[in-house]
Amino acid sequence: MVHPSAASLRPSFFWSISIVAAICYLTSFQIRTRRIDPALEKLPLDPSDSAALAAWRTGTLLADVTLESVLLFGVMLYVFGATAGQAAPFFVIPFLTMLFFVSEAAVAERVSEGGIAWTCCYPMITSNFAVFRGGTSFSNRR
Repeated sequence: MVHPSAASLRPSFFWSISIVAAICYLTSFQIRTRRIDPALEKLPLDPSDSAALAAWRTGTLLADVTLESVLLFGVMLYVFGATAGQAAPFFVIPFLTMLFFVSEAAVAERVSEGGIAWTCCYPMITSNFAVFRGGTSFSNRR
């Protein structure tokens, strides 16, 4: 498949997709503040709180999905003729944001000490970065 030229990409299309991607990006932060943060405050105090655990699971999943949609918008723009420089922010920004969201690994590790490590639906990247930082992966715990 031949990549379309950047001249064939209309600026209005590029900016409209950029605005939708920015809305998705901001939505991931809203999901985090409304669903994940309150659950992360409750879970260390009461690891058996099933409502907080469900809110944490669904919030994490929804926040990751909205961030990944930004990446897919970048793929779509590139396929439709955007240059690599135009599409790069759609790849880099969600990736760096997911790395920033991994900082909750310390809190989740404290929660896992309460015995719910195997029931948590935590993203795979978190356990990998916990090992990278010198911690212990959830999958290595028994």
